[in-house]
Amino acid sequence: MDKEFCRKVSGWIDAHEAEIFADVKRLLSIPSVAELDSSVKPYGQSCRDVMEEYIRIAGEHGYRCCSYGDRVVRADTPEGEGRPDIGIWNHLDVVPAGHDWLYPSYDLTIKDGYLIGRGIKDNKGPAVAAIYSLQCLRELGVEMKHRISLYAGLEEEKEMSDIHWLKDHQVELPAMNVVLDSRYPVCFGEKGILSITIAGCGKLSADILELSGGESANSVAGRARMGLKMDAAPELPQGLPDWISISWAEGRLSIETKGLSKHAAHPEGSENAIHRLFAAVCGADEACRAVHELAAGVLDRETMELFGRYELLSRGIYGEGLEIAVEDEISGKLTAVASLVSLKDQVCSMTWNIRYPISLKEDSGLTAKIKATAEKYAMAVTEASGKAPGYLPKEHPLIENLMGTFNEFLGRSEEPFTMAGGTYARLLPGGFVYGFRIVPEPELPQELIPAGHGGSHSANEAVSVELYKQQLALLIVSLAESQKVKLS
Repeated sequence: MDKEFCRKVSGWIDAHEAEIFADVKRLLSIPSVAELDSSVKPYGQSCRDVMEEYIRIAGEHGYRCCSYGDRVVRADTPEGEGRPDIGIWNHLDVVPAGHDWLYPSYDLTIKDGYLIGRGIKDNKGPAVAAIYSLQCLRELGVEMKHRISLYAGLEEEKEMSDIHWLKDHQVELPAMNVVLDSRYPVCFGEKGILSITIAGCGKLSADILELSGGESANSVAGRARMGLKMDAAPELPQGLPDWISISWAEGRLSIETKGLSKHAAHPEGSENAIHRLFAAVCGADEACRAVHELAAGVLDRETMELFGRYELLSRGIYGEGLEIAVEDEISGKLTAVASLVSLKDQVCSMTWNIRYPISLKEDSGLTAKIKATAEKYAMAVTEASGKAPGYLPKEHPLIENLMGTFNEFLGRSEEPFTMAGGTYARLLPGGFVYGFRIVPEPELPQELIPAGHGGSHSANEAVSVELYKQQLALLIVSLAESQKVKLS
């Protein structure tokens, strides 16, 4: 690795810092949560807006852009023609902001050396970095033996229907595809993903006015709420845990729980607001016994029993409640988190996000096992969908090249890894993840970002300015070094 080149890259980034963050701000200011049922096809007005803004930004930097059905944007350098050898992938949709933000969620706040806003990590910040990476290589005169194109999708966070559309329409893609949607170094395998919804077979008490929880299907629920009909004002319990609040107004008793939301792929250390709500109301949590007694005075026995079953099913993060706990040597333990709960026509439905080991292949009977567990509790699986695991041998020459660059750049001796996250990589030919985050990340200052915040799907999503610049430098150097690889 040429140390002088690395110094030039760092100097180039410093010279373009204000410009980079101005472009990041342009994308973060658009609340591009994909809306699959919007009248503005295919993903809603905000996703159309962010696509058009991305095209404007790329165009200002000399890229030629085209859109595939308004689902994926491709950006090519001026000198590039024909099929690219390597694709660099990002996505421009985001998960909902959720709750408990201290800063504007859909904007870029730069404070005390930190970049804060929904999408700064996942995945608009890296998308802007990709634009600048090829510009830097061009301006520093790096010979590009392999043609690289940039791709930005509009519906990654929910179903990845943007990539499925490309495959259905037989869009020609590069032979190798690098996804900037996790962490460095190389991720060569991704766990399978299963989304499953379980509903009670009977109707709940008519005295339940509201039952809701969760922000997105792939996050641990950060909030949950239940509303009960109660004509007379009760004596409200005191001394409850700080994660639960209870109030009464105009014939309605409201119970709300808070959790600590994290990405469903990495639920360790999270607290699930949905489980907390059911545990409090059904009586499983002794600290909330007074809440249970208050609810029990209103709700019938069948409803309370059903809440008890949901409490059992949503326990833990390793599939214990659903009775599907399993692990393998390649990718570790299965995880399962309750992400959403809803009430329609007095029928309660709960959705789980499950990440299962790579060696299980596609599903491997998990749905059947969950159906059996649900039937045991007089419940039923009403929806099930998923994505098969992804895998590319870590001995591939491009992976080995990038691993060498990463370790030399940072002075480390790490190995490629597998993960529970779900990215475009599993759907793309020759797909794998490389970056964009360098870990371990420095601990965020709690006077700026509260504990448990700052993550990709958390409130106050954040990264330090210096770490972002280091990550961009690593990407640029890696793309330069990748030109030395012979691609078959």
